[in-house]
Amino acid sequence: MRMINFLFVGVAVLCATAASAARYSWAPALTSGEAGGDAPWGRVHFDPNNSNVMWAATTQVPDPFATEPLPDGNGLWKSTDGGRSWSQMASGALDPTLNILDFSISKSNSDVVYVATLEGGVLKTINGGSTWTAINQGLGLPHAKNGAGAVVVDPTNSDNVYVSVGQLNGIQILSPSPDHPGFFYSHDGGATWIANNSGLPNRSDAFLDLVSNTSVPVSLVIPDDQPETIYAGILTAEANGKVFLGKKAIADTQVFRNTTSGTGTWSPISDGLKSVVTNDSGIGSLLRFSVTGVILSSVTVSGRHVLYMSNLAAGGEVDLGGEDATKLKSQGIWLLAPGSTTWLERNTGLPVVNDAENDNAINSCPVGTVPGDPYTALTGVLDSDGTLAGSTKIWATATAGDPWMMNWGDSGLDNSPTLGLPYCNAIFIEVAPNGRRAIASVAWDGEGSSLNDDDGVYMVPPPSQ
Repeated sequence: MRMINFLFVGVAVLCATAASAARYSWAPALTSGEAGGDAPWGRVHFDPNNSNVMWAATTQVPDPFATEPLPDGNGLWKSTDGGRSWSQMASGALDPTLNILDFSISKSNSDVVYVATLEGGVLKTINGGSTWTAINQGLGLPHAKNGAGAVVVDPTNSDNVYVSVGQLNGIQILSPSPDHPGFFYSHDGGATWIANNSGLPNRSDAFLDLVSNTSVPVSLVIPDDQPETIYAGILTAEANGKVFLGKKAIADTQVFRNTTSGTGTWSPISDGLKSVVTNDSGIGSLLRFSVTGVILSSVTVSGRHVLYMSNLAAGGEVDLGGEDATKLKSQGIWLLAPGSTTWLERNTGLPVVNDAENDNAINSCPVGTVPGDPYTALTGVLDSDGTLAGSTKIWATATAGDPWMMNWGDSGLDNSPTLGLPYCNAIFIEVAPNGRRAIASVAWDGEGSSLNDDDGVYMVPPPSQ
């Protein structure tokens, strides 16, 4: 199972009291059966200025173990009527088969949207999706190995945009020495890009000493109250091929901050976060590897922002036959309070999974926050082969993660709508600007990457309401 690949109503209605389960009903807004594609659903976003407008991306999520190019995606979709109907965005440079890893809508001008793709680099529309152009000057994209993995736009200026470029698919674990271009900024709407990795961790590390440790941003966030500040959640991978001494693979969980609109030097802000460690089992192990990634979200209240972080991590070994055994080592959800530099673990109530493919993992997905309320949030919990009863579906908190409550009762996610599949993975979740609805990308029946017609975009309340 490659769970490493997910290496993407008002408060009173969304959350009940801390002593009971959260009860709210989700319903499909756009399914794979309706969209006619077989790519998983990824990032979902509301228009930051209009809660009736929403966007959803599809992507075959990159796999560092892959030996073949990714299958086609199924494009970017948009609804302008509260989710009742959807249109595929496909014109100009936005080919509907591109794998879309991230996209960002300008808060200062909702017609401006930037899209990060694996195959086509960075794309832009200035008319709400009617036409699209590629803006790759200075990024070295498109590229056979590299893709744009994360993008974010300044909430106050649609010309200030930031992107991360990395070797994201097919790194090859037996030759683990990727060379990531890293972070780029543009202050002219993507007409030109400038690289700035000053202060960020190693982006390349030759395997000559049998150990490689490399990093690249996979999540970029700008808080509304500090538009000159960018937070970068880092994907870090260490591979250790030593046979006798020092046979652990250790990947640090890392977040960095830049306070000068992408210029100058980045600073680490990772106090309190844990490293991911893979030990040698001593049974025919050629190589140990650990991978940890950080997906960030931000919520601002009274002029100060709170960060949530969801950690997705894995580790394993490659044996003498070249086969790898991967275990999830995800560490769940963490919070950074205003003015603090130390992260706090916020996993009370979330299930801990320890089975054949998990290592005491808290398999939470990225956090969706209620605008203006740092305490109320939603997350998904990924399935595993040894499913805990009720561990999947969507969880909610009204107390900043202490505790989380299971979405239970008449949730609409107990079984898939047409196939009756029992296990639901809500990968990305976002709450509308008005706080009265939420949207999630959902995969059914177990492994998060399994595809069927009931996968898709789900909403609460249902699109008809």
